[in-house]
This record gives sequence, structure tokens and C-alpha cells, in this order.
Amino acid sequence: MEGRKIPWVVLCPLPAAFAAAAFLARDAAGPFWMWYLLDPGYFYLFDSLNLINFTTPGHISHPGTPVQVLGALVLKVLYLTSNAEEITAAVLAEPEHHLRMIGNVLIALNAAVLFAVGAAAHAVFRTLTPALMLQMAPFLSRMILQHAVNVKPESLLILAVLLMIIATVYALRPGALEKNPVRFAVVFGLIAGFGVAVKLTSAPVFLLPVFVLGRLRPVGVYGAVSAASFLFFFLPAAGGATMFVEWIGSVLVSSGDYGSGDTSVIDPARYPQSIIKLFSRPIYLVTFVLSLISLAATWRMRKSVAPEWRTLMGVAAAQLFHVLAVAKQPTAYYLIPSWVLLPLAWVLMMRIAPAAKLRIARHPRAFARGVAVLLAVMVVAGGATTAKTVREFGEKRQNSRAFDESRFSRCARVYFYAASSPSFALYLGDYVTGGRFAARLDGTTPVGDFWFENWHGSTRFRFADWRGAKDISGVLDRYPCLMARGLSTVSGHIIRGLGETAPDLPLDGKCKAGEEIVLTAGVDCKGNPTGKTGAQ
Repeated sequence: MEGRKIPWVVLCPLPAAFAAAAFLARDAAGPFWMWYLLDPGYFYLFDSLNLINFTTPGHISHPGTPVQVLGALVLKVLYLTSNAEEITAAVLAEPEHHLRMIGNVLIALNAAVLFAVGAAAHAVFRTLTPALMLQMAPFLSRMILQHAVNVKPESLLILAVLLMIIATVYALRPGALEKNPVRFAVVFGLIAGFGVAVKLTSAPVFLLPVFVLGRLRPVGVYGAVSAASFLFFFLPAAGGATMFVEWIGSVLVSSGDYGSGDTSVIDPARYPQSIIKLFSRPIYLVTFVLSLISLAATWRMRKSVAPEWRTLMGVAAAQLFHVLAVAKQPTAYYLIPSWVLLPLAWVLMMRIAPAAKLRIARHPRAFARGVAVLLAVMVVAGGATTAKTVREFGEKRQNSRAFDESRFSRCARVYFYAASSPSFALYLGDYVTGGRFAARLDGTTPVGDFWFENWHGSTRFRFADWRGAKDISGVLDRYPCLMARGLSTVSGHIIRGLGETAPDLPLDGKCKAGEEIVLTAGVDCKGNPTGKTGAQ
């Protein structure tokens, strides 16, 4: 199939496998209200409803506006003849169904663009191997698949980077960039503005087009179009522009996570270790090092492979600067856009290898066989990655659902971040996005459900229901027992708060539900009464 036209079906298996893997993983993960999915799935659902109701999104930290717009479009298509009030009622009545519909569209879009990546690579390179290699991008890490199943920026960033790869591949067609530099600059700019509006932390990845374009004028056009594109995609959230700018400003001048810590751009004690941690994943580090070696080996011959050489340098620069940016707050999945770029580096190294005059490059058949073996290994590894992701999601779901809350139906059930609870998912989604639907949701969740506010590690100890803050002692007087549930890692703040606001409340049990903890008072972990709560 090398150098010949191939049937389009040859490019379908990997996109189909991605879609199948995503649906399989999502099914294993369970409902979106599980603790590992509700943040930020429910945030984007509620902000999609905010847009349906012509109100400014409330959660624009990323800013994530294209995800919110996509969600709003899906909801509108589902209810073409309904008004905003009717759509809102339908979504709040069945949030899980509507999150699945939005998720289905995200998965389908990514699969379709993955097919387009393969088609573009084969059209330009006239060989099947690089096409299949580029289509392996979503299978390189469990991290990619884990986040592709949720309604969140990372799902749409996969699409944005795949679109950039398509544009890059067409720019590598002989003579294409020279004939249409401005047109390519505009296309790259539209994609970059879209991607940065999806998530600001992806910005370093969009350094790549600067290297691809190469010359000052198209780079200037690229910069201008990128800025205009970002503003366009951010426009639905324009009402929150001041809040967004203030948030980004606080993050930039603070050394800790989410604007916390000292007033400093970085924490010099933590930053070097964070860089090492982010680079520590073997395939990421190996690709970066091999790219540098390939660039050095072909330095003298770079003019003969100029487009590929510059592009490979761009991929390496994107990797490096992305790590440097994310290391301020070292969250590995922020690097997903760079991970999706990795196969492009491999294809580029394959194409410039002959210029290095390496011994293996003098034997094209042996070289091709070696690449084929590499591709086969990648396919096998991708299958193993998918299986492990599905298994891990299934284990999380099983461990969390193993704790039977029905034993605490008589108790006050109090949830904190990030409890696996349908009512808590609704509460947190509404709270984080501006609290516009609390009045509608009041009465739709079980009587006896309450919440502790500890979003983003809040130092306040706020006990509330849909109608607002409550006096915890007064509420507990009406119940013979209490059950409080949330992540173990944030439970210390809740325990301290209970000790301060309800000092006579004995905590009889600390039960495990996977990575969640369940605190009980007046009952033990099996729901057996231990006596009156101290608040009574």
C-alpha cells in the first residue's frame, strides 16, 4: 500500500477503536456523578444551561467556553422546538442522560477528526505507515483515554491538537506552504485561538505553527488571527471577562496551586522537581530526547529537509515549554495536548532520518520493517492501555458503590468534595457555576441531603442545603444520626469544622468507600445505632 491509493476503510480501524474504547471506558466508569467524573462534567452541563438561558457561564477559569458552547448546541439540537425554560427543566430532571449526549458528540468528533488525520497523512506522504502512526495518538497514555470520556476541556483539546496536526501535515506537502503562507497562518491561528479558549494551559503547544510557518510575515498573521480567534471563542463568556482576568492574574503571581501560596511566579523549592516529575514518563522523555538527537544529527543537512526539520524543532519546543508552564502546578493531564503531538515527532524523525546518513537509513526495507514493528508494538500497547483504563474505572466504581448509603436513610446525609452522590453533583455543579438553578432544584433531591462547602479548599466551614447556609446544630436536632461523605484527602478540614461548630457531636465511625471516607455519628459504619448524636 506504500505510495498507492488505498481504500478509505483502511483508515477506519483506529478511529473506530478509539470510539469503542472511549464508550467502553465510560460505561465502566459509571454515572457522571461519581467522584472522579463530577468535577468538571457537571460544571460544563450547568454552564451549557446558563448559555441556553442567555446568562454568562459561571465557571470560566480555563476558560473552557467552547466546551460550554458545544454543550449548549447539543442541548438545543435535542430540543429544537423547545424554549429555554423547557430545556432547563428537561436537563435538570435527567442530567446524566444529557451529559451522555454531550459526551457522545465529543467522542464522535474526536473519532471523525482522527480519521481525517490519517487521510491527510496518506494524501501528503503517500504511505500508510505515518497515517497509522499519527492515528495512534489517543492510545499513547491511559491519561488521554481517562479524560476523553468526560465532558471537559481535555476532550476538546484532543480535537484541537488533531486539527493542528492535519494543518501541519498539509503544510509539509511540497510547495504548499510557499504558495499559501498566509492561508496556512490563518488556519493555524483559528485552531490556536480555539484551543487556548478551550484551556489556557494548552497555549505552549501552539508554538508549533511558529516553527512550521518559519517566516516573519505569516508568523505575524498567525499571532493576530490567534488573538482574534481566542476573543471570538471567548465571546459567550464576555460578561465574566473581569473575573477571568483577575483569576488568571492571581494564578500567574502566586507560587502555589490555583492562586495559592506566596506572591511569586514559581516556588523555587518545588519547580525543578515538578519539571523532572512531568518529564519522567518514559515515552514523553524518550520522544523529546530522540527529537533533539535527530535535530543535532541533521543540523548540517537541515536545508535539504527544511520543513520537516523546522516542524520537529517546533514539536520539541512545544513539549519543553508546555512542561515549563505546567510545572508551576504539576498536574500531569494538563500535558495531554503535548502527548497527542508525540506521533508527529516520530513521523518527522522517520522523514529526516535519511538526511542523517545513518546506516539503517541506507537500507529502506529494513528501516520500513523496523517502523512496522514499532507500529505493531504501539497497537498492542494501545490495547493494553485501554484494558487497564477500563479495569481501573471499574475498580473505582465498584469500590465507591460498595458502600450502601440506604442504611443511613434516617440520618442527615452531608456531602463534601467530591462525594459520589447525585444530589452533591447537582449542588456542586450549580454552586460553581453561579447558583442560578438552586431554587429549581430545591425539593428534587432526597430530604435529609446537605452539603459542606469546601470547593477549592475553602477555609470557610459552610453547612448548607438548596436554600442556603444552615445552623448545623439546629439541623442535627431533627435527625438521630449523621453520615458525612467525601474524598479522604480533604476530610481533615471537615473534621476540624465539625469539631468547632458541633463540639458535642461524637464521630463514631470512619468508613472507607474506595478513595472516599464516610464519617458517622449516632451510627456505626454498618448503620447500626450507637445512641443519640451529641447535637441532640
